[in-house]
Amino acid sequence: MISSIVLLWVLERYLHLPERFPEGATDVGANVLQAFIGIYGLVLAFAVFITWGQHNDTQVAVEREAVLVGELYRLLSWFDRWPGREAAREHLRKYAHGVPGTYANGYPVGSLPEREHIEALFSALLNYRTPSPTEERLWNKALDLIHDLSQTREHRITTASLRLPWGLRWFSILGGAMVAVSCALLHVEPFGLHVFFQALLTWVVVAAVSIVLDLDDPYTGDFVVDWARFEQAAERMECLACPEHLADPDEPEDELAGLQKAGVATGLSSRR
Repeated sequence: MISSIVLLWVLERYLHLPERFPEGATDVGANVLQAFIGIYGLVLAFAVFITWGQHNDTQVAVEREAVLVGELYRLLSWFDRWPGREAAREHLRKYAHGVPGTYANGYPVGSLPEREHIEALFSALLNYRTPSPTEERLWNKALDLIHDLSQTREHRITTASLRLPWGLRWFSILGGAMVAVSCALLHVEPFGLHVFFQALLTWVVVAAVSIVLDLDDPYTGDFVVDWARFEQAAERMECLACPEHLADPDEPEDELAGLQKAGVATGLSSRR
């Protein structure tokens, strides 16, 4: 904004543009500038719409991904006979804690740790050959959750990596500069009013272009996705205790438990 005001002062102070332009040129220039600003504003609004939609899609994917991680962690807690259960749940804890940190400084380069955790979890679950009858009923549900988690993660990665075409980027930047310069070339009396219009127009253009470029990357800048759902999922994982043993319907009842139940039933009958 300061550079735009300095440009206006230089043009007004040293070039004496009103004396160089023929009469009526300022009116024609104002009409052309008005038409250009209208076209530029439409294209810039389209860019904001595209980048804002991309940002919202990424946020929705982040929310769903965090929910799926928590649901899968809770479901695996019922696999009480699986020797690799704690190792699998540890992968999910690292997933929940690691994803926000992985994208804290922008889109990472190279392999993604969350993919490695999901691949290890998927392989371990497929290699579990002797599930109990109860675990067999939950096994397909666990595979479905892993599948949904993988799809949601890839959708988030794909949506967040989309970028505006370079032509649209440069149009937004150069078009804003041309708007500021064109406004400075006009002659408006008094000079203080011209300075006000120049500052106002420059501020609007700079703010709009900054918003477009900022929204184009949902992992950096002022408009970043909110990782609060992942933090909440990680906290629940740390606090969630393993449930009690889930009895199988085909499993023979423990003798001591049967005697205890029989004793309770006998006591109730004697009271009656």
